[in-house]
Amino acid sequence: MIVATVVIAPSDMVDTAIAWARRGLIADSLWLRAENLSGVDYDSPNAIMVTRLRYGAEPHEGPLALQLSGLESLDEARVAAVRSAGDTDAGRLEELADLLRELLPHDIIHWIDVVVPERRTDETVTPLAGAWVQFRIDPSDRPAPDRSDAGWDLGLAAPLHVTLALAGILGGTTTKLPWARLNASGYRVVRAFSRLVDGGTGLRQASRQFVHEFLPTTHGAVLHPHAFLAATAAHQTEAVEAASVWLANQENYALVYVPLPPTPFADSPRAGFGQHMRQCLRFVPVALRSLFTTRPNPARLGKRIMEGSDLGYHVGPETARSRRSAGIVDFGELEAQAIAESGRMATEARTRDGGRPPARVWDHLARVATALVDGGGGAPPKWPSPQRHGRRLTVPARAVSLGTYTRVSSPVPEIGAAVNSAVAAVALNEARRPGGPPIADGQSAPRARSAVALLAAQANQSDAHRLALQVAGLGSVAPRHQPTLFDRVEGRLLGGMLRARLDAERWEQNLRTGGLGGEAPSWKHASAAARWTFWVVTVALALTAVWVWRHPAVVLVVTGFTIDQNGAYAILAALFVLLTLVVLYWLFRCWLSFMEMGRRRLELISLWLSRVVDARRRQSRLANAERIARGWFALLAGLLAEDPVVLEPTVGAEAEQAPMAMRIGRPRFTDDQMRQWLAQSGGAAGWRLAALQEMAGQASGAGSFGAVEWLTEDPGLSGGRIDSMLRDLGRLQSQWRATTVERMSAGMMSLMAANAGSISVVRNPALAPRDAAVGPFLDELTPPDDDRDDWPDDERHSWVVRSGDGSDPDRIQLVLSPALCAGRFRVQVKDPPARSGLGPAGPGLGLGTARPGGPEAGDTGDASGRPIGIR
Repeated sequence: MIVATVVIAPSDMVDTAIAWARRGLIADSLWLRAENLSGVDYDSPNAIMVTRLRYGAEPHEGPLALQLSGLESLDEARVAAVRSAGDTDAGRLEELADLLRELLPHDIIHWIDVVVPERRTDETVTPLAGAWVQFRIDPSDRPAPDRSDAGWDLGLAAPLHVTLALAGILGGTTTKLPWARLNASGYRVVRAFSRLVDGGTGLRQASRQFVHEFLPTTHGAVLHPHAFLAATAAHQTEAVEAASVWLANQENYALVYVPLPPTPFADSPRAGFGQHMRQCLRFVPVALRSLFTTRPNPARLGKRIMEGSDLGYHVGPETARSRRSAGIVDFGELEAQAIAESGRMATEARTRDGGRPPARVWDHLARVATALVDGGGGAPPKWPSPQRHGRRLTVPARAVSLGTYTRVSSPVPEIGAAVNSAVAAVALNEARRPGGPPIADGQSAPRARSAVALLAAQANQSDAHRLALQVAGLGSVAPRHQPTLFDRVEGRLLGGMLRARLDAERWEQNLRTGGLGGEAPSWKHASAAARWTFWVVTVALALTAVWVWRHPAVVLVVTGFTIDQNGAYAILAALFVLLTLVVLYWLFRCWLSFMEMGRRRLELISLWLSRVVDARRRQSRLANAERIARGWFALLAGLLAEDPVVLEPTVGAEAEQAPMAMRIGRPRFTDDQMRQWLAQSGGAAGWRLAALQEMAGQASGAGSFGAVEWLTEDPGLSGGRIDSMLRDLGRLQSQWRATTVERMSAGMMSLMAANAGSISVVRNPALAPRDAAVGPFLDELTPPDDDRDDWPDDERHSWVVRSGDGSDPDRIQLVLSPALCAGRFRVQVKDPPARSGLGPAGPGLGLGTARPGGPEAGDTGDASGRPIGIR
């Protein structure tokens, strides 16, 4: 609510008002010295100089018209003129009123004519023309409506006190002036009482120091020791490590590198006896050609025979099949092709984007990082918050934010990129983390166990040896401080990126060598034993046949004349046929083993390629996560930056020459009470998350609801949401601090008014201060025995204005000055008593013509009682 208040008063009253404004007892207002109204030039509005009074600023003098225009859009204007009962020259005020009607919107002006009696017997005064509502100050000075009158002989500022109450600027700004809407056809007698509670300035200074200096570095156990427990050094390390592990395990391990589990070889399908024999028969032509050195075309068969009914699955690109015959595959050529294609795909995987972690990861990070410090209830529901002795542990903010920057010297790029030695140490430990064997041990393929077990054992042994060589060359870094939560998360990200790169490079090397040492299986070597056996035995049988042919008699003698020469030839022929069958089946089995080993080697190349692609994808994903995490670390660490403030000495709100009707109480409280009020008003559990939500809400322009979720969608690129917030963080912090200080001050004022004791300060040196509780002190304005005097107490004659925030449109509230923490004043009016023989002097309104009550705002009257509309 923007209100322009103009007060025309004698110079001595203005001087006293300046002193009171410095104490915060008068709201923002414009004061014009009545002595300067000797000549109001209607054509020169800027020639009229006024003094602007504001708490916290020195009095400023400037042109009236310029000061009014500087207030811009007005909700209401109030003009109060203070004059003595003996003042008969009203022309100057009327000229000023005409000018103000031109300067201000006429429908929002309240006109208040305050008449100060020179003697207690003064009863009449000439009314001002127009919409002025005239009030004659009651010539008494009572501390409260039910107290004895102190009289006017003390030389106190009773007229100023009543004028401030009537203008609605006593102790702050009054939202409504119902007494200014009374009928303007007569005058009323008025008196005012006030009770103001000092301490607003001290509360704001304490709130400001709390928000700027204390809140950024404290944690929940310091502010709320009954609800939280401060973690010891050991428990702090344990809590931070547990939180980092929990974060790393969320959303499918989005913040840590977890390689693929051991990859099993595909199992061979089971073949029935009939299928086995049919395949054996189809192999006979190839076996015979192998026995008699007629070799198949390896290039043609290498391209044609890649999937047979005995294999059951496909290796490599789709190729033509041959189901009618078997053949010999040139695995050397196939391995060369597979290695070349795999190398190309592995190279492409280096530049492929691995995507970003789910947005929920950053929501978890923000909520856990803040809850560890502020103990707030905004933590993820599944997070096991650290507890001891039935209370949640909280840690200082420094245990969460990134540690102090220290340069790390390392030839390893990921380690050299660490922001400090603690991050580098965590990254190295993460990179050295033991991993399982990359290839399953063959138990998952029992019908091809020998080939699979051999390949798996050789692959795992070679991989473990090369991994040991890689990690041995990483070096070591000694941490200079205990790693914080962000140090651990950042270290795991960098260590995961490093380990993913090492794995990818090692497995790419495996691709270039086919995954194993040695050459691809060769049919020449696989079938050599069977061929040599066949020919050796065949030659032996042939030699035996020659010997039988040359020595038939010997055969008869040796066999006991049971087998002759022809019978021996038959036996040798049968042995040759049996040998041929045995060798052919032997060659078939060699072919199966040859094909099994060859395809398993090709399968191993495919497995290495899948692991390389996966490692590169995870490396890229972690790089994206690390980039985004850096922004979150900077935002959460700089969210509540420590900002030392210079506090000025607190000055009390005592009023010079205050009348007895005006009392100011100075609160008394202990340091423990102040700490409790500060914690309750500005450090409630969850204050860090609330600050993030408010600042993100300011940045998004959509309010604090859902602001954290809005931030989690940021990809971490330059110019993104987090980057923009970081660039504008100073302004966001200042705005948040100002809002928080005001909110804290308002809350602490209520707490103080409800719980603090106070000293009632009376400016009359003859009276000593007395102790009183705040509640009874404020209630002195509405005593239960109000009927001790004859002043009316209905809603048209008495108004009690209580301090508030001005948000209730149906109540008269006092929006307090920053110097006060509570306030209340009471305005009472009554119609003048009719006295015989007394009447108006000159054209003024006689006492007997005053009418009680009357129409509301806008209904005014002139001296003869005729209504006058507001211009």
